Amino acid sequence: PDPVTMEMQLSTVPAYFNNAQRQATIYAGTIAGLNIIRIINETTAAAACLPTLNMTKKEGNILVFHLGGGTFDISLIKRQNDIFQVIATIGNTNLGGKDFNHRVMKYLIKLFKNKTGKDIRNDNQAIQTLRFEVEKIKRILSSEYEAKIEIESFFDNENFSEKLTRAKFEELNLDLFRLIMQLVEKLLDDAKRLTADEIVFIGGSTRIPKIQQLIKQRFYGKEPLDGINVDTAAVYGAALQAGFLSGAKNAPAIILFDINPLRMDIQTVNGEVTEIIQCNRIIPTKKIQVFSTSNDNQQTIPFQIFEGENQNIRDNHVLGKFELNGIPPAPQGIPQIEVTFLIDVNGILNMTAEDKRTTNSNNIIINSNRNRLSSEEINFMTKDSKKLADKDKKLKEPVDVKNELELYIYSLKIELIDNEKLGEKLSTDDKTKIETAIEEKIKWLELHPDADADDLKNHINELKGIVMSVLPYLGYDFIYFFFFSCFIISFFCRFLY
Repeated sequence: PDPVTMEMQLSTVPAYFNNAQRQATIYAGTIAGLNIIRIINETTAAAACLPTLNMTKKEGNILVFHLGGGTFDISLIKRQNDIFQVIATIGNTNLGGKDFNHRVMKYLIKLFKNKTGKDIRNDNQAIQTLRFEVEKIKRILSSEYEAKIEIESFFDNENFSEKLTRAKFEELNLDLFRLIMQLVEKLLDDAKRLTADEIVFIGGSTRIPKIQQLIKQRFYGKEPLDGINVDTAAVYGAALQAGFLSGAKNAPAIILFDINPLRMDIQTVNGEVTEIIQCNRIIPTKKIQVFSTSNDNQQTIPFQIFEGENQNIRDNHVLGKFELNGIPPAPQGIPQIEVTFLIDVNGILNMTAEDKRTTNSNNIIINSNRNRLSSEEINFMTKDSKKLADKDKKLKEPVDVKNELELYIYSLKIELIDNEKLGEKLSTDDKTKIETAIEEKIKWLELHPDADADDLKNHINELKGIVMSVLPYLGYDFIYFFFFSCFIISFFCRFLY
């Protein structure tokens, strides 16, 4: 079939992503050649897949609990048939499965040092090996009460052998589990203690038994919804929403109302702080703030925007430093500069400014030191990414052709040399001819590991030429069977790779 081209894309992000992270997601898509028209939170996307599950209630509050490899988000969402409105969201973009692994890593590294007197912390290979095994053991402990790590010649001729129980895993991560439950309580406070009628788990780390136990206890024995794949629910919901937005035939009409997860405050040069956008406000939303001058003939007004939930504004994330420039000279306090702060449907802040005395919006310029890319920078990076893609394609071609040659050699060995039934049809000279050609190609590959695609193709054609010089004497039935067998072998070898 013809390749499918995508004119527009919808992307999901962790619900607690801040403004800069959301903007970076759009930039990354643009640089990759994607036109991201909508960003939705992963918890909201997961809720969007519920209308396809007949066992779910059509009305009520849904608690979507997302604990992945590196982020944690939890949202309370009100459902009325196919309309979903987020009531509150909270999370931590630096908390997830990797943090549980890190605790286990520290514990095992300490055990190894106590036993052997050897410290592996500066050995990247040993750390990588142990990290891989820790991920495996964590998954095993989701279904077993005990697991063992065995690594031969782990470090400096020392083997590694340790048992880990589920109880020890839970002990090592106890403070992280407590932090997660504190955030659950904060969410319920923000949602004015509304109850959860249904619970949805998403993210691989929700398979951890302790997480399931804590949530079940907190919500009075309520079980998470069955029939939801924790790894793909958000993707499935996003696909349904993309279908609806694009007008796809038979796509369910799912309406999503998301919120701004973080409060935004503005601080002027004199230190005055004003809240401009509350957290958990339905987006899109806007706030208008009027600025004036503190000195005669002042033509610039500087201010900063902070994003976060900390009481001390200095502990929050600085969204950017801004300046209103081009203010007409006037006595102190006379200029009335109206700045509109708009958070769009993607959760990204946009600003416009207007001089209320002249109703002129063209003269007032908002300068920013936000880490925003200019259109020129985006165009340059897009072109650069295309160059890299072309370079990758050129690097990949020799690898693909080399695999093709190796698979062809393997097919020949099985069907013409090792297969006694078919081998009997070859004369001794013909069999020797093909065997010699195969050995020559194997040696050539060993001597030329970095051969280019053209050389590799030439050797494939040479080998095929030798085989074809023999096959006509074996009959058409054999030729058909031989090529069919080679195809089947090659297919399964590629599948295994």
